[in-house]
Amino acid sequence: MAWTRRGVLASGLAASLWPRTLRSAQADPEHRFVFLLARGGWDTSMVFASHDHCPDAELPGDGTQAALGDLSFVDSANRPSVRSFFETWGDRTCIVNGLEVRSVAHLRCRQLVLSGTAGASDDWPTLIAAHASRDYVLPNLVISGPSYALEYVSEVARVGGADQLAELVDGRALSSSGGVPLGGSVEERVDAWVKARASSFADAAQGGQEARFGELYASAMADMERIKGGDIPSFEMAWNGCGRDLGVDLSMAFDGLERDLCRCVMLEYRGVCGFTWDSHDNNEGQQNGHYEELFATLGQALEELEDRVASDGSPLADHVTFVVFSEMGRHPQYNAQNGRDHWTWTSAMLIGAGVAGGRTIGAVSESCTGEPVDLDEGVISDAGTSLLPEHLGSTLCHLAGLDGEAIIGVPPLLAALS
Repeated sequence: MAWTRRGVLASGLAASLWPRTLRSAQADPEHRFVFLLARGGWDTSMVFASHDHCPDAELPGDGTQAALGDLSFVDSANRPSVRSFFETWGDRTCIVNGLEVRSVAHLRCRQLVLSGTAGASDDWPTLIAAHASRDYVLPNLVISGPSYALEYVSEVARVGGADQLAELVDGRALSSSGGVPLGGSVEERVDAWVKARASSFADAAQGGQEARFGELYASAMADMERIKGGDIPSFEMAWNGCGRDLGVDLSMAFDGLERDLCRCVMLEYRGVCGFTWDSHDNNEGQQNGHYEELFATLGQALEELEDRVASDGSPLADHVTFVVFSEMGRHPQYNAQNGRDHWTWTSAMLIGAGVAGGRTIGAVSESCTGEPVDLDEGVISDAGTSLLPEHLGSTLCHLAGLDGEAIIGVPPLLAALS
C-alpha cells in the first residue's frame, strides 16, 4: 500500500501528526518499547508464580516448579512453548511476580496497570514517547489495546481496529465517505501551495509562539514528506482464521521501530480466537491454549527481531524491550464452573535490551499475595517494598533514560535492569 499526502491532507490527519514539542535530531536509536497486554487476566500460577506453598490455593493439576538458573517458572507438558521459550530466551527475560493492581474490575485494572492511577493520566508508553529526545511521526503507536493520555494526547497514534489509519493515509477513507481523490497534477499543485504557505508563514514569524508554531509546522511537513516518499509501512490488520494475528501485529511493530517512526508500541493479545484470558469457567482449558500460543508467537517474534536493523546499522534487538503483562491475575481457588475469578495480584515479564535476564523477582506469600521486595537487589525482604504498577512504570522510565522516580513518584525496580 502506497502512503500519499493526498489522503493525509484530505482527512486532516496532518494536524494529528504534528509533534507536541520540538526535539533535536539524534543519530543513535533511543531505547524502544513494545507493550503487550494479555487482555482479561492471566492465571499467574500456571506459568510465573507457583502457589504450591499457599495452603488455601487449589493448584492446577498439570504444573511443576522448574528453574533455569535464577529464572523460576511453572513447567507443564500442556504448555511446551513456555519451557521452549525460557530455554531459548530466558537469559534475556526477567519475571516480576507479586504486582498488586488494587482492583478486580477490568477497565480500572487496565488503567491502573498502565498508569498507576484510575484517574485521568498519561500511561507509561505515552510518557516515555513524550519525553523522547528525537522527533517521531507516530511516537506512541497503538496497534491494538488500551491507551490513556491526558497531557500528551498528541503523542498517541492509533492504527484502528478496521484499518482506519491505513485508509486515512492512502485516501480510501476519502473515497468511502463520498469524496473525490485528487488527480496527479492537482495533487502536485496542492503540495506546492501547502509548502509555499508553510514557508511563508515561517519566514514572516517575528518570534515567540508564532515562530514556534512555524517550526512545528515545518517539522510536520517534513513528516508528510516521509509519508509521501513511501517511508511508512502498511499498517493493515491480519487475521489468522478466528482472531487477530499477533505475529503480524508484532511484525508491524518492528516495522515502525525499524524506521524510527515510533518509540513505543502498544498492542494486546486476546487469546486463542480472541476469547480473552477472563477464564471464569474451564480455567485450565482456556489458559493452556492462550499461554501456548502466546509463548510460541513471542519466540518467533524475537527470532524475527534478531534480523531487524536499527537506523544506525546496529541490531534493532539491542534497543528494544518487551513489556508483557496482564491487567490482573486469577483467584487461587476454583469457582463452581471450574474457573477462576479475579485476583488483584499479577505478574509481568521484561524481555530484551537493558533487562537483567535469567532471573525471577518477587513471589507470592502463603496467602497468595505479593511478597515485599528489595528494589535494588530483587530479593524477598520484610523491609522491602510491596510492588505496584507504579514501580513498573518508574523502572521503564529509568530504562528509557528518564528520572522514573521524579516522573512517577516511586523508585524504580533496579534489580530488573542490567
